[in-house]
Amino acid sequence: MPPAKARDRARSSKGRPPQALPTAGPTRRETAARRILVALLLVLFSAQAVSSLVTKSATWDETNYFGLGNYLLKNRRWDVPSASLHPPLAFYLDSLPLVFSHFDPNVWVHPTSATAAFAFVGAADIARGQTFLSSAENRGDRLLTLSRLMVVLQALVLGYFVYRFSTTIYGWRSGLLALLFFAFCPNMLAHAGLITPDMTLTACFFITVYYFRMALVGNERRYFLYAGLALGLALLSKFTAVMLLPIEGAMVACVLARRGRIRVSWLLLSLASALLVFLVGYDFNVTPYIQGVLFQQVHAVEGHLGFLMGQLSAQGWWYYCLVAFVLKTPIPMLIFLALALFLLGVHVVRRAVPLDEIFLWIPIAAVFVFFSVEVRSIGLRYVLPVYPFIFVLASGAVMSLKRLRYVLIVPVIWYVVGTVAIRPDYLAYFNELIGGPDNGYRYLVDSNLDWGQDLKGLKTFMDSHGIQRIYLSYFGTDSPDRYGIQYDWLPSFYLKNPAPQQTIGVARQRYLAISVTNLQGVYMDPPTMYRWLDRYTPIARIGHSIFVYYLE
Repeated sequence: MPPAKARDRARSSKGRPPQALPTAGPTRRETAARRILVALLLVLFSAQAVSSLVTKSATWDETNYFGLGNYLLKNRRWDVPSASLHPPLAFYLDSLPLVFSHFDPNVWVHPTSATAAFAFVGAADIARGQTFLSSAENRGDRLLTLSRLMVVLQALVLGYFVYRFSTTIYGWRSGLLALLFFAFCPNMLAHAGLITPDMTLTACFFITVYYFRMALVGNERRYFLYAGLALGLALLSKFTAVMLLPIEGAMVACVLARRGRIRVSWLLLSLASALLVFLVGYDFNVTPYIQGVLFQQVHAVEGHLGFLMGQLSAQGWWYYCLVAFVLKTPIPMLIFLALALFLLGVHVVRRAVPLDEIFLWIPIAAVFVFFSVEVRSIGLRYVLPVYPFIFVLASGAVMSLKRLRYVLIVPVIWYVVGTVAIRPDYLAYFNELIGGPDNGYRYLVDSNLDWGQDLKGLKTFMDSHGIQRIYLSYFGTDSPDRYGIQYDWLPSFYLKNPAPQQTIGVARQRYLAISVTNLQGVYMDPPTMYRWLDRYTPIARIGHSIFVYYLE
């Protein structure tokens, strides 16, 4: 280039930002390889989830929810028990395989005078669920399995968005690592196979934040629309999704502080689309939602008996969910989360916290703060929505270490191996801080460990040991009769006594099976009812949730 032209080019470029050199995009082979890896991780997740759900009996809440969406979809009425216990999206989705099934219609018939009361439509109907589970239509748990597979599909959508979110912020390598964290998370696997609203909420919650982030950063109308649609679905998933409103408000405030403005019309479009989805989900009748809120408020005031580290309380503990999170999250993930927290501290000190990092931490903080104030001391599942955000943060933190990230291969392998080792008992996972799942019952029970899911395992144990009849104290709502378990009833919650008289005493030279929630006396009166078993050692632990003793 001649000197004069070079000077002219230099003058014309003054004041312009430097232009980045064009970079070559991924080749077709690289793109195909990434897609194969994403598909492989999702397949691995599915295989683990399915291998677990087919071995488990119905959990406490599943019995109550099984088939409910079938009634709501066909009748568009919320006049039966549990209809307003949660918003209906999970009921709709999980019941799609049941649409063409024929159940006894009499189970839906109730006195008209009762159907308007919020306490009635929010209450459980265990008898209805047991009738459906025991029906010929559900022979071999066929329909229960199909319903659970609908939850697996929702989890797969969540996993894909975990990959997208992490890839968008930190790059495709981080996206694959975040997806690996998702695919081998025992808590994701546990709840991906249960027909409850927890996975539905977790997926919709995360996808809402993803699209709202895309809307605020990209400032495109379509993303505001997508964020609104996702928000509407989240509000139809569970009442706690209302947390997304202040979360989005905080995200907007951060953008305004950094950039100065947001198109109000597009925010209104997002809210309007959310409202439309919400109203369509309720058939433009918000009464069931209001009834559900009222029922939850009354339930919160009354309290719910909980168990934490040997203590019982109806009022709960503000730190319950934090303790459950620490004990039931794999130690490698806690290490990665600590690394992410350290990097956040560095950014705060330097006053250079990336906006995306703020967007990821806000939902995590909001969920833990909410459940430290609104105490629900019965399960880690209440804070399940924090995990996808943690996967993204953890993957970003690992990849930020550059060459040092290879040091973290060992905890990644530890993470994967620890989850594979607990299969198929993902619900009973506890990390090594307390000695693993064998000691979990000393710290947490109920839906953290023992939700009535191991009747199939108990039947397998009885058959393999030639046990015809067993003493049984079962915590759950499924029926042992469905699996051919012959038993002598012991005080339980909620197992009914099939005999006219209560079992008086227990004979020697007999086997006794007891759910660990009952063993810890959570819902027993008195709570010390089964302390006499402390002098015995279990000869078997079925899925870590049912202890079997031989009374010599």
